[in-house]
Amino acid sequence: AKMAFTEKYGKDGKGGDDLGTDDETSAALRAAGFKIVRFGANNMIYVGQVNSKNQPHGSGYLYFANGDVHEGSFDQGRAHGDGVLITGKGDEYRGSWFQNKRKGLYKIIDAEGTHWTEKYDDDGKRTLRKKDRVKVPNPAHVPDAPREDVPEFLEEEVPKGEKATKCWNCNGLSRASVNHMWSCRRHKGRWTEDQSYRGDGPKPGIWSCCGCEKRDEPGCSFNAHHYMT
Repeated sequence: AKMAFTEKYGKDGKGGDDLGTDDETSAALRAAGFKIVRFGANNMIYVGQVNSKNQPHGSGYLYFANGDVHEGSFDQGRAHGDGVLITGKGDEYRGSWFQNKRKGLYKIIDAEGTHWTEKYDDDGKRTLRKKDRVKVPNPAHVPDAPREDVPEFLEEEVPKGEKATKCWNCNGLSRASVNHMWSCRRHKGRWTEDQSYRGDGPKPGIWSCCGCEKRDEPGCSFNAHHYMT
């Protein structure tokens, strides 16, 4: 089975910022069977393996307009199998999808670093959400003189992990632990407005890098996140 692009080529990736034009990166993508597919009005971009209809099929990344990124397995255009969803707000969801629906247990780290467990039924409906807890030795317990009312272990919340940090380029939140050369979606060029426009509403314009005429379009190229410190 073919593996995810970052697993095969490393988190540092290969080549420059633009997956579509850099020769070395393009060669690596072709070797992995990956393509770049844009989903029209929804401003979504998929980078990964596809089927004959250019639908996500196999390993890949799906970039949503709101800054969310889903890395995992896809089947006939739908998330299907193990994956990781990293939201633009800095939450991480690790679990298994079944035809675009979450199913079973999910391990979650929210933007503040708190660990959670969620459970979803076959219809993708959440049936459980709880903070993760861990057993720790009870300092009041005396091994040589055990008491029934003094347990050997206590339960406490799993210590918080790394907080999500804002990226300079895309303004999304994420963590250095999941950052790689394809994490951040942005425009390399400038937005230029039509100064001759005299109509109502905001002035129309165009991105110099890709010709897109939607100012809020998330971006045409990829790079690692650059965090604010």
